[in-house]
Amino acid sequence: MGDDTWEGLFPKKFFRSYFFPSFNVKDLHTVDDGILQHLYPTVDSGEWDVLIAHFLGVDHCGHKHGPDHPEMAKKLTQMNEMLRSLVDHLGNDTLLLVAGDHGMTETGDHGGDSEKEVNAALFVYSKTPLFGTSPPEEPEAIPQVNLVPTVALLLGVPIPYSNIGEVMAELFSGDGDAVSTVLQQLSVYHINAKQVDRFLHSYSLVAQDLPAEQLQRLQELFSGAMEEHTQLLAQAARCSGPGPGRAAEREVRQQRDGFGGLLRRMWGLPAALPTLPLELTILYNSLLFTVGASDSAIKEEPEGIRQGLLRVLEACGACGQDLSTEELWQKVLQEVTAGELQAPLHRLGALQAAWWLAASRLGSTIGLFRLLSNAEDPGRTCCREGENELLSLLKAWQVPAEEASLPLVQSTEDLKEILCTAAAFLQGLQELEAGNFATALSLFQEAAGGFCSKRVLAQIYTCLGCCAQQMALGKKLPAAASSSPRFLIRTELLVDTPILASLLRHRHPSEVKYLLAQRCLQDGRVADAVEHYLDFLALLQEGLQRQVPLGDSSALPRIPEVFLETASALEQAGRHQDAITVCEEVISRTTDLIPRMLRVEERLEQPECPSPGAGLVGGLLSQKKESLCYLTWRAAGYLHQGWAWAKLGESKEAITQFSRCLGDLLRLQLYGSGVEPTENLMPEVEVLQKIRLLSLVGRGMQFLDLGRHKEALLDFQHGLQISPGDPAAASYLVQALWKLNRKQEAAAHWQKFSQSPRGEDGQQEEQGRSFPLYLVSCLKQAMFPHSESLARSIQDYLATTNWDPSS
Repeated sequence: MGDDTWEGLFPKKFFRSYFFPSFNVKDLHTVDDGILQHLYPTVDSGEWDVLIAHFLGVDHCGHKHGPDHPEMAKKLTQMNEMLRSLVDHLGNDTLLLVAGDHGMTETGDHGGDSEKEVNAALFVYSKTPLFGTSPPEEPEAIPQVNLVPTVALLLGVPIPYSNIGEVMAELFSGDGDAVSTVLQQLSVYHINAKQVDRFLHSYSLVAQDLPAEQLQRLQELFSGAMEEHTQLLAQAARCSGPGPGRAAEREVRQQRDGFGGLLRRMWGLPAALPTLPLELTILYNSLLFTVGASDSAIKEEPEGIRQGLLRVLEACGACGQDLSTEELWQKVLQEVTAGELQAPLHRLGALQAAWWLAASRLGSTIGLFRLLSNAEDPGRTCCREGENELLSLLKAWQVPAEEASLPLVQSTEDLKEILCTAAAFLQGLQELEAGNFATALSLFQEAAGGFCSKRVLAQIYTCLGCCAQQMALGKKLPAAASSSPRFLIRTELLVDTPILASLLRHRHPSEVKYLLAQRCLQDGRVADAVEHYLDFLALLQEGLQRQVPLGDSSALPRIPEVFLETASALEQAGRHQDAITVCEEVISRTTDLIPRMLRVEERLEQPECPSPGAGLVGGLLSQKKESLCYLTWRAAGYLHQGWAWAKLGESKEAITQFSRCLGDLLRLQLYGSGVEPTENLMPEVEVLQKIRLLSLVGRGMQFLDLGRHKEALLDFQHGLQISPGDPAAASYLVQALWKLNRKQEAAAHWQKFSQSPRGEDGQQEEQGRSFPLYLVSCLKQAMFPHSESLARSIQDYLATTNWDPSS
């Protein structure tokens, strides 16, 4: 953010950018003010790895006024206040570097070689202590070129090939103790030295002015890398034992760090075909240890695979920076023909498939194995009709042979078996969720005979049981492998899906009680629903945290919704006074939480790229949605009380509650793009609109009962403005006009309403299911009950007159 020169130097390289015009040196504020507008929200969002803020005010002030002008004092004060505020927004794992790219003379100029022009300050700050020992008392002189290797290693990326700076080892303090600090600093110096050495080697091949012994030294370093790789593999054997344990896990983490360090050192060298087989094998082993260091499912696709593919293209004189991962694989496998790279690329492809399976990206996995199969045999035909394509491709894939000089931590043959098992399992889960039980059963049986641990096997048999239950099967299920050795990539890392978690999760007793109540209410078993809801509310009274799980994985909705569902069940059971009492609890608890006025966008917006200040806007949107929830619950409470009082025959009290509901909804101010009201509404807004309609219909019905037909007509007209074509509002509107003796208008509206496509009763119930369960009873009560008698009256009227309502 800031100086737009960055955009010219690195077009389309930033995840998000806020650039401002920098050419006018007399402009002291545009760039700086633009940065300050976006800096703190961006820092707080956490959606960045490196954040660059290039202020220009001090530089421009120097050119315009010089360093001793009062305007310079103002700009320096602004920068000081910015830094004071910025450090309050930094996380404990954030490093702040503040640097000038040059100094200035007494006249504010730069570009020469005087001391004042070539010297600038560097300020380094972190909330986590940076130095293993006390920091230096006096400022040190740091060559500007040293920033690049230091920042690269702090970020865990290779030092750029042509950099010849010296890493600032003081910023690498290990775990804080003296021994760890020394080892960490030795490691970064080692990487730094090798990178500079490699650059000198490449330079010598072009310039021919470096001594021959330098080239010999480079060969020795590469041989040392080979030897170190072999030693790491020997140590890694201890990690592949039959069982887990703290010692094995610690060893896995150590090997992960060892392979990662070796890989970064190799990536400091320009890509070359002779060294790529070793490099890709080290990458394969490194990624295995990255997965094996955690027992949780694979989450994010590793950048290492993409980096490896780009290195292959670089060695072949091609480029693929702008390609997606799928496109990159296609380019590499179709254009790289070097025989020595085929086996390492196939092994890396198996790892890529593991990550895509873990993300349920089955289509991407199929596409990859099509490419791998074509690379082996361009004339290979597709799978036969009726066969599962992914499993057919996996089984037909020829596992590359292992080379004795480049051993693997986990064989590709074992990885292939795990991929086959995971692919069958994942596709079985998809078919189970879609209701295709016969296909799911076949896939689960395939998975049960595969390569997996007892834990995964138990999950597979649980899913087989679900299929058998749905299909009413009683046949014996096939035997399967009972366990597998402990590998770094295991089947359970690839099959962590929401449906599987739902099938296997143990429900808390209170969740079971709520789910029973919900199902009874949905099925019309009102008495049972009331009993279960009241039991659940009793659990809440006894102790919320102890009795009811409220985490993200809970099946329970928000607690006010449970109260409203209870009120709905009580109403349908005829216990209207109890329903009023339950709703009063919701109303009283939410009264102080609703703002006096709430202004929100009524439609969903999905911009292609995040807008400026997305983090802050996201937080405000979350607050508004929470306020919308509070408003919805209280309005629904008044709505239910209105219907309950109506059922008790208290029309005036019912009108009061409906009016309170409508008054609450006046707090909501909607703004949008002017499209049709029903198009792309936010779900919360759509529910509030339905509550508003039901309140207007309910109040209008009470006005009709009291003979206040004009007031009723206004409510029904307003209801149709909110929801054009709503069958209940339209029917009551016709009735109100009829009672006002405006029979021609009533007939015209009835003719228009009866000719427009609308759902029957059953269809209206179907529509109600898209709204919260607590609104279903209100939707039923709002249905017009006198359609047939009103239709006969209008038809009789039309038959006795010559007036054509269609005209």
